[in-house]
Amino acid sequence: MSTELLARLQFAFTISFHYLYPPLSIGLGLLLVVIEGLWLKTKNPLYHQMARFWTKVFALTLAIGVATCMVALGAHFSAIWIIVANSWMQTPAGFHIVGEGLHARAEITDFWAMVFNPSSMDRLGHTVVGAWQAGAWLMVSIGAWYLLRKQHRAFVPHAAFFLCQRIVPSVS
Repeated sequence: MSTELLARLQFAFTISFHYLYPPLSIGLGLLLVVIEGLWLKTKNPLYHQMARFWTKVFALTLAIGVATCMVALGAHFSAIWIIVANSWMQTPAGFHIVGEGLHARAEITDFWAMVFNPSSMDRLGHTVVGAWQAGAWLMVSIGAWYLLRKQHRAFVPHAAFFLCQRIVPSVS
C-alpha cells in the first residue's frame, strides 16, 4: 500500500468515528439532562427509570466516543471551539500574515472577529441541532427495537412520544 492510501484510510477511519460518536454524546447528554430534570421536578418514577436506562446507553457512547450535566455542557463547549477552528480555516477573519515565503504564518489580530467569522455561527447551529437530533433519533430507534421485542414497555413509548413532540417537533 502506498503512503497516500494509508493516509486516506486513516482519515476515513478517524472522520467516520468523529461524525458518529461525538454528536451522539452531545445529543444524548442533553436529553439525559432533560429527563433527569423532569424526574427531579415531577418525582415520577417513570422518568427515573428512563434516566437510568439511557445513562447506560450514554455511557457506552461516551466511553467509545469522547475522553451527567457537566459532561453534556462540556461536550457542547468542545463543539463550539471545534466549529470555530474549522470555520476559521474555511473563512478566516481577524488576522494578518506575518513573515514571507515558507516562514509566513497567520497571526490573530481580533479574537472576536476570528470567533464570529463569516461561517462559524451557521456551522455551529447546524452541528449542534444535528447532534441533538442524532441523540433523539438514537433514543427513538432503540425504543422501537425494544417495542418490537416487547421490553421496557412502561417507558419506551413515553420516551418516543416525548421526543417526537418536544425535542424534534418537525417529525410530529
